[in-house]
Amino acid sequence: MEGAEPEVAPAETPAEDPVVADVDGAANVVNDEATEQAAEAALEDAPAPEVSPDDEPAAAPQDEEEKKEEEDRPPEPAEGPGEPAGPAPEPPRAPDAGPRADYSVGDRVMALANFDGGYHAATVVERQRVERDRDKSEREGDASEKDKSPDASNGPGGSHAPGTPVRYYVHFERFPKRCDQWVTPERVRPWTASDGEFDTAGGDADDPDVGSGLAPGIDRNGVEKRPGAGSEADRKLTRTRKRRMNEMNHVERAPEDMAPLERLIEEEHEQKTRVKNVEMIEMGRYEIDCWYYSPYPDDFVQNGKLFVCERCLKYMKRKKTLVRHREKGCAMAHPPGNEIYRHPPAVDPGTGAETRPRLSMYEVDGGKAGVYCQNLCLLSKLFLDHKTLYYDVEPFLFYVLCEVDAKGHHVVGYFSKEKCSEEGYNLACILTLPAYQRKGYGKMLISFSYELSKKEGKVGTPERPLSDLGLVSYRGYWTRELLAILKDESRAVMSIKDLSELTMIKTEDIISTLQHLNLLAYQKGAYVICAAPELIEKHLKAAGSPGVEVDPTKLIWTPYNAEKEYANFRG
Repeated sequence: MEGAEPEVAPAETPAEDPVVADVDGAANVVNDEATEQAAEAALEDAPAPEVSPDDEPAAAPQDEEEKKEEEDRPPEPAEGPGEPAGPAPEPPRAPDAGPRADYSVGDRVMALANFDGGYHAATVVERQRVERDRDKSEREGDASEKDKSPDASNGPGGSHAPGTPVRYYVHFERFPKRCDQWVTPERVRPWTASDGEFDTAGGDADDPDVGSGLAPGIDRNGVEKRPGAGSEADRKLTRTRKRRMNEMNHVERAPEDMAPLERLIEEEHEQKTRVKNVEMIEMGRYEIDCWYYSPYPDDFVQNGKLFVCERCLKYMKRKKTLVRHREKGCAMAHPPGNEIYRHPPAVDPGTGAETRPRLSMYEVDGGKAGVYCQNLCLLSKLFLDHKTLYYDVEPFLFYVLCEVDAKGHHVVGYFSKEKCSEEGYNLACILTLPAYQRKGYGKMLISFSYELSKKEGKVGTPERPLSDLGLVSYRGYWTRELLAILKDESRAVMSIKDLSELTMIKTEDIISTLQHLNLLAYQKGAYVICAAPELIEKHLKAAGSPGVEVDPTKLIWTPYNAEKEYANFRG
């Protein structure tokens, strides 16, 4: 405690200076009496201003002059008895100044994006108060506290008040919806004219591929770019030809082109799904950022994060629940279906090390494993914008692809198809989880769906509309399959019907693919394939690798028989 004594002594000395003066003691007594009398007179004659004890000696000689000046001034509103003197209007204006200004829904701002670390023009879609303790929502009485809390937009305790945490959900213009995100006030600044044109329609740019956030080869309207097609050709399109091209390229129709009921359903969908309710999931050894809204129960998404068992796909809202679920041992070791395909692991020929684990494909019947398939649909909706199948899974078969290692089965993706499709669809929905993308699994799923079509002996095509990523993947698969046949010189002249019978690709998809590659001409009422060898090689190189190739000899599968299933149901 010796170090504390030097700090006390200097603090006491200044407090005694007004009493211990450098003059004689008698003079001090006279000055003190005069000071006390002047202070009492000031308090009686001027009640509004308050005089602190430290200012009493200096205020006494000027008290009479200040009194005369205050009498000549216009009257000011009196302050309350408990309020201190001084300018009051300044503190409320301070929080609204500078970059920490408050924003409302619909405001145009510049927001810092997570996907590239730069500022981009954005629109505020939603604003929300953030609880300082995220666990408050799980405590008793939290709802009543929220009801008592001040409004988030105004009032001394609202979002305008200093220190009140607020976040904004923004949509980045000229970027797809999956890039939308929550940002804090520190990551937002006002949009100004110096930031450039605020393009809400996603118009053309000098280089549309730079920073577009779209899949390669897809323009800002969702239409795949055609090699050699310029703006002059686009301007010459009539309304009928444009609609026909959109149908061939699987482009989703604009709301104004829809029927009234269909437009109403689309508007309701957009309103409900405009803000994603789950920001992140923890599944296996990965934490995955989510892209879109998924209709999980509200009680499970309050904290913005879900914990998913990678075996049974059961979702939980607490980490400890998932840990307890694992410790007790999940009852499901693999997807609840039949293993119909097994792909050997990939091995580095030089070192002999395993570069990719073994792959297994399971066929899961939605009518027999309804809960698992519903959980799979809810999970996939986090990464698919226009998926509408959640609970009515009985008419569908799900083909789940898994990586298999020493720790068990890990779901990497799936595709679904109707048991009996009148339109000839061989695929209804397809997804590769973001943690396993760019490994060739998406291409493998597409190829696998056509291998099933070959087993069935039916021409197949995917359901419409396709997403931008789905369209690029399918176009690449169609290009590789068709050009590999056209490249073979030993084959005779091939027609579009011959190509369809060999590949089980629908004729409309063959025509659109060859037109996209400028390998098809329409002469004298018939389509003619014009494929030079060097042009085929160029397009094959641009189409990329086929990913993980499916070996048809390892496929052990029997097509679904509705009559047999119905007989089993009755018997």
